[in-house]
Amino acid sequence: MSAVVMAERETPTRWTLRWWIGATRYIFIRIRTRLLLQARIGEMPRVSPAIPLSYRFGDAGDLERLSEVDPSYDESAKREARRALARGDRLVLGEHEGRVIFSGWAMLGAIKAGRGRIRPVSQTWAYIYKSYTAQPYRGRGVASGFYGFVGSSLEALGYDRLVCWVSDRNISSLRAHAKVGFTTVGLIYEVRLIRWRTYWEGRQVRRFLSAPIRTTTGRSGSGF
Repeated sequence: MSAVVMAERETPTRWTLRWWIGATRYIFIRIRTRLLLQARIGEMPRVSPAIPLSYRFGDAGDLERLSEVDPSYDESAKREARRALARGDRLVLGEHEGRVIFSGWAMLGAIKAGRGRIRPVSQTWAYIYKSYTAQPYRGRGVASGFYGFVGSSLEALGYDRLVCWVSDRNISSLRAHAKVGFTTVGLIYEVRLIRWRTYWEGRQVRRFLSAPIRTTTGRSGSGF
């Protein structure tokens, strides 16, 4: 009986009001879910790209070439890249037939924990972010080859784990990461209210990132 009564109370006016409230919340408040992934470097399979490709660490002189990878790379992105190099992040480039077709970044001993926020973690960990493959070369194992290169380079310096964020909707990226040994730690929620943004870490993520901080046993980052 109660279900019938509730149905009778639903009027066009009430329905319209509920629709506008829902639409307003969707427009002004949006929640996106990301997965924190991790992989132990020593256990990662080495996957070679399907095309001839060489990887190397880049420097400030290479920043102009990043537009070869991402056509949307603009002055704002260049300024952000210069700040990343200044704080010690490492740029990795992948080149095919003289052209840069891949770029990726590694942050050592810390992880991005939100917009403009850097969170220290174990100094034997490296956080991978902004990995990007030029459109014509996707699906050819370019990113997998990058992980083999950066993993070997970091392991020689005493690092033992890679971590990264991936949207839970990016199925192709999740599959590519699983192929090279990444597993899911937990959820990170990105909450947006118009232009304001914050991040909430799930319980598993908080526990994982609170692991005791260890130092590297190899050389310092200058070994790059």
